[in-house]
Amino acid sequence: MTNATTTNPIQWTLRPSTMDDADAINRLFTISWNHLLVDHYGQKLVDKTLPALEHVRANSLLSCGTYYVVHHPITQEIVGAGGWTWEHPIETGTDYAHIRHVASHPKFSRQGIGRAIWNQCWKDIVQASCGAPYVEVLSTIPARSFYERLGFQAQKEMGVPLDDESMLPCLYMIRKNDLELQL
Repeated sequence: MTNATTTNPIQWTLRPSTMDDADAINRLFTISWNHLLVDHYGQKLVDKTLPALEHVRANSLLSCGTYYVVHHPITQEIVGAGGWTWEHPIETGTDYAHIRHVASHPKFSRQGIGRAIWNQCWKDIVQASCGAPYVEVLSTIPARSFYERLGFQAQKEMGVPLDDESMLPCLYMIRKNDLELQL
């Protein structure tokens, strides 16, 4: 699969992730989220957050077929990852598509990696939706504007439990699953 952004000449290559990608994705998460989250949440909370966030849920994501990695076109390094599942990351028994663990390398932020991942996810979701009314995401606060540009609307602030004492502030956001929308 290849997706290109209209505002950037880089042509990002996406493929479904495999279990062999776990180490590279975990390194990407550490670099990306440490860079992205510190300014907003502070180092102390990020230090508590990273152990929970930096390890991709291998059993539920890497082999699901709808979680993708993005390769740099020259180095073939994994510079982005993200996808979707029907499985909610926290709750059980929901019938909506959930965007999961989207990250890009800070050296390539705002160069279309997240958009390329979203475009593939949206294509998949439209094909598999069976009339599900929403696509959901639990967004970090700094990622809010990214998801808003994709048509998501914040519904409520909430916290994701990190341990007995700490919560990561995030936003529950939805996008109406209007099957008439174009990519």
